[in-house]
Amino acid sequence: MKRVRSRGLTFAAATANFQQLVRSTDGLDMLSKAIQYISLLLSWLLMANFALNKSLINLSRNVSMARSWMRLGRLVPEFVTLEEMMSKGIPSNPKRGLDLVRVLSNIVYFICDHLYWLISSGVIPFLSIDFWGDLGCWAWLVGLVCALVFDVFALGKSGDSQDVYLDIIRHGADLIVALDATRMASFSEGLIGLGGGTAAVITLWRIWPKSSPISSAGSLKSE
Repeated sequence: MKRVRSRGLTFAAATANFQQLVRSTDGLDMLSKAIQYISLLLSWLLMANFALNKSLINLSRNVSMARSWMRLGRLVPEFVTLEEMMSKGIPSNPKRGLDLVRVLSNIVYFICDHLYWLISSGVIPFLSIDFWGDLGCWAWLVGLVCALVFDVFALGKSGDSQDVYLDIIRHGADLIVALDATRMASFSEGLIGLGGGTAAVITLWRIWPKSSPISSAGSLKSE
């Protein structure tokens, strides 16, 4: 009886955590990202089925467009981070300089991402969607390279750290997508879907609520 009730509470806690995750902007964006790229991977695996292949590609594109509005508020924390960094003066060492480049790249990426969404929605059709789309992809690529360099620095300091390894895998997986988007390399839709999906799943695992809003199962088991 205790085992059944414990399983029920565990499921309820997991459901509550999932709802908490989806309510957060980052959680909803990463869940959508996982759907976007896993759909692309499945479309590549099922390319022999033309109808299903087209449906999955359309799903991936529609989710990609929907993710743009989820990121509308992401510029604010980046500007706050930039203001905090500049309040300490001009970076005087390579690490702080690299961090500044990363933050500036993120700001440019989000600006371009918002403009891309507005142009494609017809709000400001007089701007070039290709220019702003390409500029955003390049800014994302620069930010990812900076993040990977920081991961290497962190690995050298912490040694064997699971979190650092996960960050390296996550940023490396996103790098596949960014390299293809900037046409620095050309990958199959399957590899792009695998890369983007892997990065999304790792991020979802990292931001998954660590504490359940429901009472812990341990207290029930002790009955």
